[in-house]
Amino acid sequence: MSVPSCERRARRAGRGYHPRMPEAAPAPRLAEVVAALSMATDMGTGKEVGRSLRIALVAQHLGERLGLSAEQRSTAFYASMLAMLGCTAESSTGAAIFGDEISFGAQFAPLVNAPRREMMGWILRHYAEDERFARRLRRLATMMTAGRVFFTTVSAGHCEVARRLADRIGADAAVGDALGAVFERWDGTGTPRGLRRDQLPLEVRVGHVAWDVDTFAAAGGREAWTTMLRRRAGATLDPQVVEAALADPEGVDACYAVPSAWDAVLAAEPQPWRRATGADTMASVIADFVDLKFDRLAGHSRAVAALASAAAQQLGADAARVDAVRRAGLVHDLGRVAVSSSVWDKPGPLSDAEWESVRLHAYHGERILGRTSLLGAEASLAAMHHERCDGSGYHRGCPAASLPLEARVLAAADAFAAMTEPRAHREALSPSDAARALADEARGGRLDADAVDAVVQCAGEAARVSRPAPPAGLSEREVEVLRLLARGMATKQVAGALGISAKTADHHVQSAYRKIGVATRAGATVFAMENGLLR
Repeated sequence: MSVPSCERRARRAGRGYHPRMPEAAPAPRLAEVVAALSMATDMGTGKEVGRSLRIALVAQHLGERLGLSAEQRSTAFYASMLAMLGCTAESSTGAAIFGDEISFGAQFAPLVNAPRREMMGWILRHYAEDERFARRLRRLATMMTAGRVFFTTVSAGHCEVARRLADRIGADAAVGDALGAVFERWDGTGTPRGLRRDQLPLEVRVGHVAWDVDTFAAAGGREAWTTMLRRRAGATLDPQVVEAALADPEGVDACYAVPSAWDAVLAAEPQPWRRATGADTMASVIADFVDLKFDRLAGHSRAVAALASAAAQQLGADAARVDAVRRAGLVHDLGRVAVSSSVWDKPGPLSDAEWESVRLHAYHGERILGRTSLLGAEASLAAMHHERCDGSGYHRGCPAASLPLEARVLAAADAFAAMTEPRAHREALSPSDAARALADEARGGRLDADAVDAVVQCAGEAARVSRPAPPAGLSEREVEVLRLLARGMATKQVAGALGISAKTADHHVQSAYRKIGVATRAGATVFAMENGLLR
């Protein structure tokens, strides 16, 4: 074999030959990943998909008008898109109070930055207005009592979760500080800390004005948003930021004239561009974000990922395919956020409309994930987790010939994990009962028999693995307490479940919170999922 001339010259000169290696492609942009996440939070809060992208565009325009530095504009850029990253933190509680927390979120959007008098007036006039008189009175009473506590609780949990998840995807401390203050208000009436005026990061104040611009522009155009900003300036909104918007309404309106908000947002990111932390990290963030959606779901996506990847490996898949099915397992349920927790947690049969919304969750997840280069390859696989070999699954009804090994394994792993978790209409099945149920599915031609056998075997092997010592110095009792909290129990219910006094249970809760550095049940649930404490 001939030796290349460049190598011959290097040898004659007595130097080692070091061929030039192709440069590694840069990691995908963090902005792309965050934009996709923002679309999921739009669905989870009842906003039109793409609203958070437009809010980020308005925030960038206002930042330029105010003379913010590139670093400040970058913080406003990311904080605007990630503002609702904690929206799943108290979805179950919201559904219990409001019935459909997503529909309520859509109704409530114009009031997010409203002064208290305006907010109370709307509630008295419009909340549950379609209900019969007696039922409406009961719901109003619930809103006035539980609702007030809920808003304080949800803001604290929302902010803690958003900060924790944002840190994991590579957002810096300034973005985290902004996410911790999204529910604070200029006049000090916000939550959870009651910050006011300059105590609020400027980037947050810009985001508040951008939110109201977008909300009221969608409802009534320029006249609507300018009128509302004037009304709220100096109350819940920073008057300086309001003035920047009112001084250039044409520039603000231009943010809505772009053909693609997605492309415009990626073009508007201040330099230098930030890079994503990696597909595995991003997939795990999506898993925990989704699994907060309702209490009985906590830890589900991580369990599916572990089972599916182990089973795929056992069936001979190479390392790349094992990695792909693991990531698909982590992100497979992203579309769940588009469906109210009242549906997922319903104890009885679903209506036709509810069932149709459930069937679409796989489609929603595929559409969002497909927008990113980081997880786009896993999007179609993740969307197959409810497909069945006999064509009876959803959302496409794929026949067996269209289902690769990874999809068959993912479907079996998802089914096994769900069966061994509690649901509103049933208790959790034992692993042996779940294994028998899956075997019945395989005999009926709905699940792949080899995939079922591999998943059941891997589940048994995982159960026999000795568990490491609890993290962060937690005691075994504190781990038990965290598990019950993550399943939605209040402190008194934890006490009853463990046969201890409420005072002792509260002591364990507070001790666990101190050790793991959280202040809310939602934050504790994320910690428990991150550290594999729920199974």
